[in-house]
Amino acid sequence: MQKVTIIIFLKEEWRYLLAAFGLAVASSALMCIPLIQPCMADYGELFFSYTVICALWTGIYLLCAVFPAFLWLGRYGIFSGFFTGIFKKKKQQDRRQTAVRLLRLAIACFGLYEIMTYHRFSMRVVIISIFRNRSGAYLQFLLGLVFFVILLTDWKKAAKAFLRWDQKYPWMLKSVLVLFVSFMGFFIIEMFCESKMLTYMDMRFLNICYWGILLLFLYLIFRQLKISAVITLVTAYVLGLANYLVVMFRGNEILWGDIQAAGTAMEVVDNYSFKPDQYFPMVTIAFVLSVLVILVLPLKEKRQKVDKKRVIQTLISEALLIAVLLIANVSGVLYGFIQGNYWDYTAMMTNTGYIPYFISNVNYSASVKLENYSASSAKKTLEKSSALLGDDAAVADTSAEETAQAPNIIMIMDEAFSDLAVNGDLETNQDYMPFIHNMEDNTIKGYLHLSICGAPTANTEFEVLTRSSMAFLPVGSIPYNQYVTSKIPSLASVLANSEDEYQTFAYHSYSCTGYNRPKAYDFLGFDDSLFVEEEDMDAYEAVRGYVSDASDFKKLEEIYEEKKDGNPLFLFNVTMQNHGGYMTYFDQGEDAIEVTNFDADYQLENYLTLIKKSDNAVKELVTYFQKEEEPTMIIFFGDHQPKLADEILEPFMADSGSDEAAADGSSRYTNVSSRYEVPFFIWTNYDIKEQQNVDISANYLSSYVLEHAGIPLTSYDDFLLELRQSYPILTAKEYWDADGNVMSWDGEKPSAISSYENIQYNCLFDKDHKLSTFFNGTGD
Repeated sequence: MQKVTIIIFLKEEWRYLLAAFGLAVASSALMCIPLIQPCMADYGELFFSYTVICALWTGIYLLCAVFPAFLWLGRYGIFSGFFTGIFKKKKQQDRRQTAVRLLRLAIACFGLYEIMTYHRFSMRVVIISIFRNRSGAYLQFLLGLVFFVILLTDWKKAAKAFLRWDQKYPWMLKSVLVLFVSFMGFFIIEMFCESKMLTYMDMRFLNICYWGILLLFLYLIFRQLKISAVITLVTAYVLGLANYLVVMFRGNEILWGDIQAAGTAMEVVDNYSFKPDQYFPMVTIAFVLSVLVILVLPLKEKRQKVDKKRVIQTLISEALLIAVLLIANVSGVLYGFIQGNYWDYTAMMTNTGYIPYFISNVNYSASVKLENYSASSAKKTLEKSSALLGDDAAVADTSAEETAQAPNIIMIMDEAFSDLAVNGDLETNQDYMPFIHNMEDNTIKGYLHLSICGAPTANTEFEVLTRSSMAFLPVGSIPYNQYVTSKIPSLASVLANSEDEYQTFAYHSYSCTGYNRPKAYDFLGFDDSLFVEEEDMDAYEAVRGYVSDASDFKKLEEIYEEKKDGNPLFLFNVTMQNHGGYMTYFDQGEDAIEVTNFDADYQLENYLTLIKKSDNAVKELVTYFQKEEEPTMIIFFGDHQPKLADEILEPFMADSGSDEAAADGSSRYTNVSSRYEVPFFIWTNYDIKEQQNVDISANYLSSYVLEHAGIPLTSYDDFLLELRQSYPILTAKEYWDADGNVMSWDGEKPSAISSYENIQYNCLFDKDHKLSTFFNGTGD
């Protein structure tokens, strides 16, 4: 039997290909006209062109299904001799066969129509649904087509031909396997992620290509298609499962900064419970079946001898492939020219697919570049702030009695501490933070606005200490891991360089491996740091395996009592008690909180009970320092609101969420502004002017503290406090003007905010021209 190459095959079957291509593209274009016309009117020619491209992509996807169907039916369908049987009707047997064929055709058409129009969709809407990425629309189309083909197939003829395929078409089975593995890699990773196969049509081909490239890379090494295919699918499954777990525990997929913080994630994973949803068994079964299919395929592959020539060929081939990929990455082709720095990256990833977004995020996170950056412009802006300060550094008008010495400053960032009542109607059997709610004397309090929700903790810490904003850094980045690689000005360095020469101490009641903190604290100017390792836990009271806030604060008192005489103390503390998840039961005692206005999930009540324990600990800490003679200021705030499932939040946040956001696989509450607010307070054991309902973002907090502590301000702090007058809230999510108008980052930045971005770039990244004295005060 003559072997058929791809060229011969295309020459023989070009009619089927042309007919299928015309039908698919025409169907796509005709069905999408109702969508294209309003898009052109609303968005202009650019969106019109994009819509046409997507319509063509839909046609290509239809072609991938229609062409095999045409080819199969042409060779093995009941149409062979169909018209002859109808018109000639020479024998009674022919007439009976024709009647059976017509009956099978009628049943096939009826079944196709019923499957296509399931859920009351018209045929037109089915095609439009493929164009608009409606979940399952393409699968529904394929199922209908498969039903149609099965019923019209002459299986005796097809079976005989199939047994000879490996002889006539030796390349076809391998080609099908490559396409199958590439698609299954894409399917596995996207179904495990939040995207659930809702990727844009023009990005699906790119996502599928990644797995084909990996398969090629492995094939060049092993020269065995089966082995390479299995390894490719295992890689897709492991990567997908890792994302599935991270999304379950934290709510977002893995990005570049998360990989560098993998040690931190592994250390807290024991406190989470694995409760798979329906996608886990579905994808796992698909993975196992795919591997089994590969293993049983009758591929004839010769084992090649590993010699010097083959090794050299492999190395050259791999080098060329890597070079092409690097060029594609630099040019942007590798990730489809998308920008991996979107605010709600889960929603963006739904549209682009996981891998291209990840690659784009690596490119955006690995190096930060600011267009039109100017060190001289930053210097001029800060010199202007210096001139405003005059000869004597400005201090706040606190309306306080002058203290004989600078106050000790204790700053506490409490893990996942928040007041969830800001999100909706939440009634409980008792107040879960009675002490903090009722603080008034010598207290400034309100809400701190953040750039994160759920994680990562270190980004709020970074914003507060460095007086920087995540708004000017790539989404998904974790500065402690990526950018804090040398000395960076911070609140610690400002206080150490002040005329009072503060002792600076960082204390985290958890392992030192989290977020590269030991090195980060050193680069931020802390004199000493203390961490609590697993072997140290016997010395602390634990709640759910973490150091309790009460025990943590007792340690703060010890550090204060052991400080050196003569210099005030700056003590920065990060707690762990309230870290997610909240499935673990623990001894709640009298602090047990119950939600009374709806049937709440036990995880929500566990979380609120933890907040009550934190409030008790704050009361004890404040009581302790009320008795101390040395002037002391305590700053307390949460790092982010907790990661809780939508079904837990829905009873009191239902009206706040976005149904449209939920449809693309992301959280309904991703873009709710209240999810980025946490309580904060500044309390002193000496007289200050009280304030309530203060709104401030994390990047301004340190400057605000210096002002109210009476510490001489640096030029940078003065600039930030002046900027706050015009833009009191500035986070990665949004910014507010002085009139309370909330604005997104989609438009052009105001000039004052652009100046801030320029100055921040100098502070963080310009090592050669860093304006240290403007950021730190005296010294470096």
